[in-house]
Amino acid sequence: MLVNKILKKSFALRKRILDLSLQVSALHIGGSFSSAEIIQTIFELKKKNDKFILSKGHVGILLYCILEQKGILKKKRPRKLLQKKRFYWSSPRKIY
Repeated sequence: MLVNKILKKSFALRKRILDLSLQVSALHIGGSFSSAEIIQTIFELKKKNDKFILSKGHVGILLYCILEQKGILKKKRPRKLLQKKRFYWSSPRKIY
């Protein structure tokens, strides 16, 4: 069932976000935690050519983790993007 799939993936996203937040300081995890099901649902229902615009930049970590989950970003890529010296640090840009 789609709801159970989304809930499982959202739980996994929260675990990954928490793991990354322990490695990289100054992440806004509250917004990502509260948006996980909503954005996960959008990514489950969107078609290949549909566009997604994230206007809540502080949940960039969530977007990185969803893209990692979908295989669009490599496993180590979100951590590299979240380092302070990187341009993409907390607010996402087109990276793929």
